[in-house]
Amino acid sequence: MQRWFFLEDKRAPKYRKPKPMSGNQLESGAQVASQQWLFTVAVPTIEPKEKVFITGSIPELGEWDPSKIVILDHKENTDLWSKTVTIPNTCDVLYRYGKCIVGNDADANSVIIRQWEIHIQPRVIKETVLHPFVDTYGESEGKQNVSAGWLTTQTLLQFKFMNNPLKLKGRLAEKILNIKVTPVKLSFETTVLEETSLSTDGTDLDLPTGVLVDVSTLDNDPSVCVLKTQEQFGRQFKPSDVLIINITAPDVKALAYLVDFYAYSSRAGSEDPPCHVGYTYILPNMFKPSEGSLQLPVTCNVKHRPLG
Repeated sequence: MQRWFFLEDKRAPKYRKPKPMSGNQLESGAQVASQQWLFTVAVPTIEPKEKVFITGSIPELGEWDPSKIVILDHKENTDLWSKTVTIPNTCDVLYRYGKCIVGNDADANSVIIRQWEIHIQPRVIKETVLHPFVDTYGESEGKQNVSAGWLTTQTLLQFKFMNNPLKLKGRLAEKILNIKVTPVKLSFETTVLEETSLSTDGTDLDLPTGVLVDVSTLDNDPSVCVLKTQEQFGRQFKPSDVLIINITAPDVKALAYLVDFYAYSSRAGSEDPPCHVGYTYILPNMFKPSEGSLQLPVTCNVKHRPLG
């Protein structure tokens, strides 16, 4: 009769009690569940003061909440914007890019969403993808698809010039003018109704914090039909045009609106600026609820007499 210990197979591995994991081993194991990901996007065109942001499906990207967007950093002398974010390796990460303007205040209410990507399917990083890549803003599967942003804490005030509203006297009656609307902050210390326009030299006034002015001419020409930031001398207005000027502001009732009119001299060169010919003011107490029309006098900038 053989003893039981002779039946033991010496080649079979013996059971060893596992040792408790050290702190370093636990930390390295936890890193498998997430990784540092460098989001990079090429943005060929961007307006002054605009920044690029990212939002997405995970808490680190704000979970699609506009108050929790992640602002990207611009790489100097390039069109690249990037940011390193910790993302999970256990699920797909959905995300979109957009453009915004950040005010002087540190809170989320000072962020104005200007534009964002609206492809039906958002961008995705599969959990199996290991290496970052460079995106192109607005482009997905060879298609460009972006849209204007949305209002969060701001108010949109729209001025519409249509049906040939300018009735001016003398030679100006036949002139094609540029129209510019500038928001001016109201205060008890200063009065808005001055003897002359605030922009007689054509210099851009500093807009109040969080205030934006966008201009569009309703036309078949895409270059003027799309909303763009208002230029130094406004937008040309022809009698048959429909000119849209949008003012985005935290409080439109705290602003007055200076309307300037410019005309080019018949002897002006291609590089010469237009002449400032007149102006008028719009005060917040002139507005009607929701929608209405205004008839305002246009004052000569030089002789301070009515132009029409």
